[in-house]
Amino acid sequence: MAGSKSTSHTTHLKLVEVPKALQDGEKFLVWDEDCYMGTPVTLRVDKNGFFLHWVDQNKEIDTIDIALIRDTRTGKYAKVPKDPKLRQLVTMGSQDTLGEKTVTVCYGSDFVNPTFINFCCTKKEIAKLWTDELLKMAYNLLQLNSSAIRFLEKAFCKLTLMTDKTGKVPVKNVVKMFAQNKEDRKRVERALDLSGLPNGKNDALSLQKFQFEDFFNFYKHLTQRSEVERVFDEL
Repeated sequence: MAGSKSTSHTTHLKLVEVPKALQDGEKFLVWDEDCYMGTPVTLRVDKNGFFLHWVDQNKEIDTIDIALIRDTRTGKYAKVPKDPKLRQLVTMGSQDTLGEKTVTVCYGSDFVNPTFINFCCTKKEIAKLWTDELLKMAYNLLQLNSSAIRFLEKAFCKLTLMTDKTGKVPVKNVVKMFAQNKEDRKRVERALDLSGLPNGKNDALSLQKFQFEDFFNFYKHLTQRSEVERVFDEL
C-alpha cells in the first residue's frame, strides 16, 4: 500500500553466558515426588551451558540436558512437598517462604510427559537467579541450533561430568554413549585402542590425558569416514 511504512523484526542472537555463581555451584536440597527425603547436593552448570549437574555427599553425579528443560519455576509456581515431614526436611534458612527458596525444573523430550525435580536453597534471591538463568539457557536459539563441532563438545562435556569416585571417566560410560549392541561395543573399544586410549571393560580415562582433541581423534576413528574428517578439517 502506497505511503505505508514497512516494519521488520530483528532477533539478536547471543551466545550462552553462564554466570560465575552457577559455574561455582550452590548448596541445595534436592527432592522429587518419588522420594521421601531431601538429599544435600552441590548444583552447578558447566561453563558452556550444556548441562545442569549435581553431586551428592557420596560423589554420585546426576545431570539434566539444559536443552530438555521446558520450564523453571520459583515462588508460588514452584512445587512444595505435600508431606509435612518432607516439607520440614527441605526447608533451609528462616527467611522467605519455601516456595520462594525452591527452584522447580520441568524437563523432558516433549511437552506431554514432563518430569519435575525440585531444588531448595536458603534465600529467594538464589532461587530467582537460578530460575531465570536456566530458562535463558534452555531457550537460547544459538545453543539449540549449534554446529556439529559444538554438539561434539557437548558429548565430550557429558563424558567428563560422569566421572567415577576417583575423578576418571569409566570406559563403560564411553561405550554406553556410542554403542547399542555387541558389534557397536567392539567398534568403540577398537576406536579407543587406535586412539591410544584405555579400552578395557574396567579401565578409566584420566581427565588430564583425555582432552577434547583426544575425544575428537577417537570420534574420527569411530566413524571411519575420511570425508567426515575432511569436513571438520575445513571448518
